[in-house]
Amino acid sequence: MSLPLCHRPSPNQPAPPDSLARDLRFDTIRGALLLIMAINHVGSDLSTALYQPLGFVSAAEGFVFLSGILTGRIDHPAGNDFSEMACRATRRARRAYLWHAFGLVLVWLWVRAWLAFGQPTPFALPPLFHQGNGLSGLLGGLTLVYQPGMLDILPMYVGFPLLAPLVLRFHHRGHGLMIWLLSGAIWAADQLLAPPYPILWGPINTGAFHFLSWQWLFITGVILGAEPRWERRAIHQPRRWMLYAAIAGAAFLSIVRYSTLLPWWDYQTLDALTRKTPLALLRLLDFGLLAYLLAVLGSRYPQLLVARPLALLGRHSLPVFSASILCAQLVLCYPELAEVSSGRWLKTSFVVIAVALTALACEAYRRWLTQAEVGPRSLRIRTPRTR
Repeated sequence: MSLPLCHRPSPNQPAPPDSLARDLRFDTIRGALLLIMAINHVGSDLSTALYQPLGFVSAAEGFVFLSGILTGRIDHPAGNDFSEMACRATRRARRAYLWHAFGLVLVWLWVRAWLAFGQPTPFALPPLFHQGNGLSGLLGGLTLVYQPGMLDILPMYVGFPLLAPLVLRFHHRGHGLMIWLLSGAIWAADQLLAPPYPILWGPINTGAFHFLSWQWLFITGVILGAEPRWERRAIHQPRRWMLYAAIAGAAFLSIVRYSTLLPWWDYQTLDALTRKTPLALLRLLDFGLLAYLLAVLGSRYPQLLVARPLALLGRHSLPVFSASILCAQLVLCYPELAEVSSGRWLKTSFVVIAVALTALACEAYRRWLTQAEVGPRSLRIRTPRTR
């Protein structure tokens, strides 16, 4: 018995249905999240307004959940064809790994070149990159066991797509709730058994995101994205009590986040309930409430969530994110920029211009490829058959 081979769709295959057409709202939201993460990574003055502005929620939660939603929406129609879903998942995981490896190698080369020219040790950059010959950091990063700061997000996207085919297969067979509860049980076990911080042991660094916790957010997105009935009932036709409860809950958590007059919990308890690395309970709840309200808003007023410049960033999320990480690592070699406001604004401008140029270059390349494919195809169609 041979394994099914992944193949690219034929040019003569029909276009996907309208339900799978690109939704600018998703691209806009993803682009906004990318821009927020890029700005926050360089230590901008804007970070005071962009880092968790609405409660205990950062851009990373939205990015992971939205990836799950889009995966569920796109792959759900292929629910009967497990091999096709596996091929799609493999392509996505491979693409995420290649972009991760590309960025990792560039950062490593930058660090080694920086040291070769006699510059001071860039302590803000991955330690194993500048210790000794740096090969342990490079090999550890390529094998995904070493995930230092800012190089710990894309490794999740190597693993997440590989979960989607199994989740959608169970969902298609009517066992979506069971797989969701199992995923939640894994999240709960990680909360109880794993330390609430990155695991550092020799060349091993598990990064600032526990995969076993964050997988529940991604799988939840996959299941919801593949369930049109839930979207129709809860989003397009929401009940008032659901809206009021979500608004009240989000407002309460925002007050807890910013209020110093009402100490609902002591600092240690609140920190344990809102930690980002293990995706703690209160953070997860806060994100769910805000995501639901944003979905309802986007359903009733779709144009409010459409901004074409941001959608351009979201369309090319992997190269844009990789560019932002590289820019952040570059500016971290100049800690003196963080000491003055003009330096911080210089860093902000640098990363914003870099991600914008990356998106424009990717869009130009995509259009060139489209024209290159359409040209020969149209010639084949117009060429009369000869006997």
